[in-house]
Amino acid sequence: MKTAVKIWEFHPATSCLFFIIETTCPENQDVIYAECKPINDRPLDFNSWLNVKTLHTDTLEIRGSIILPQDTDLRDFSIQAFNASNARKYEVPIAKIAVGQSSLTSGILAYLPSKSSSSAHMTFWSQQNDISLTAFEGTIETMGEKQRLSSGLYYHQNELPPNTGSITCSTDSGAGQSVKKTRILSENTDMSDPNILKFKDVHKGQAAWLIGNGPSVEVQDLELLKDEVTFGFNRFYLAHDKTSFRPTYTVSADRQVIEDFGAEILDNLSGPTFFANHTPTTFSQNHIWVRQESFYPSLFSKDASRFVTTGGSSMYVAMQLAYYMGIRHIYIYGMDFSFNIKRNFDALDQYKIASGDDNHFIENYRSGKHWCPPDYRFIANSLWGASCVMEAEGGFIKNTTHGGRLDCLDRIPFSSAINIQTTNKQCQ
Repeated sequence: MKTAVKIWEFHPATSCLFFIIETTCPENQDVIYAECKPINDRPLDFNSWLNVKTLHTDTLEIRGSIILPQDTDLRDFSIQAFNASNARKYEVPIAKIAVGQSSLTSGILAYLPSKSSSSAHMTFWSQQNDISLTAFEGTIETMGEKQRLSSGLYYHQNELPPNTGSITCSTDSGAGQSVKKTRILSENTDMSDPNILKFKDVHKGQAAWLIGNGPSVEVQDLELLKDEVTFGFNRFYLAHDKTSFRPTYTVSADRQVIEDFGAEILDNLSGPTFFANHTPTTFSQNHIWVRQESFYPSLFSKDASRFVTTGGSSMYVAMQLAYYMGIRHIYIYGMDFSFNIKRNFDALDQYKIASGDDNHFIENYRSGKHWCPPDYRFIANSLWGASCVMEAEGGFIKNTTHGGRLDCLDRIPFSSAINIQTTNKQCQ
């Protein structure tokens, strides 16, 4: 078998590996899917998702995201290919294809276009004190501010020259990240719904709770959040018969959810509702459209009136909205980041290749409809990046979820977070 690595990205802060490889061997003629498995069938709880694309009769492209659990490394996993009968055709140890590949030592975090010109303010992270920035137009002088985060990483802020269309960051010791077509974010066309402007800094100095719909959600916990600033997501309204709690805001940035259930969400709204989409949403019911662009790495938007970026989840979009509202302290609850997924091999639409309805605390959440599987790299790296942005401005993002696999964010028990918020309010 011949194996060639096309893309390799390991993020040391999130333990997330993304790769694209090509394999060539006769067995590929029968392969229809691939999975990441622990070597020797070691029992491990982790996230992974692999896609297979046939390039030639005996050549496949395998594209995958894997988040390594604690106390493991690449030597503990392999890529296994299967046929339509679920018979394993071959196995490739990940450590074998990792030879010669390097981890990220720097990356891109956030973007703020200037209101007066086409220049922009951008932030980066790095493992080293110094970072190099290059654009299509040439090298960019790194004259911005930098600070040390609690993780030991450096947080850099830099002004970009006007009309910078792409940018790459790097260090002397390893790989960095690149992002293209950032110029479109500085254009003043197709900005978010003007109604968003009234939410600017409306909660400045306050904390917020972002409430996922994962199976770990306990209804009695929700009752403790009635007096907090809260963001609910997608079809949370299906839980209205279980609890008197109603989120302050509702957010959906899932194209398939908006398409399938958008009108239903708006019929059951309990507060301002934000739909993030690339093009304006046209529902007759009252809602606020937020211009959404897709970039990898995600560019955390510091001005949601201009745009937000997807980050692979509605949770990430809500973080950008919270930032716009003046919030710098965020608690996440009910984001299990753990999925049971059934593949739909006949789907032609990438947003409908997954099925399964047992990933939420709400029964029949998907109503039997197909959905887009999570992009683990996109989600984990984006959420971690958002936490860096908040920390750099004196805030935090902490995970209060009961269990789950979202380990890229600092954890705090739900009860402790509630006590902290109660104490803070009493001291005000």
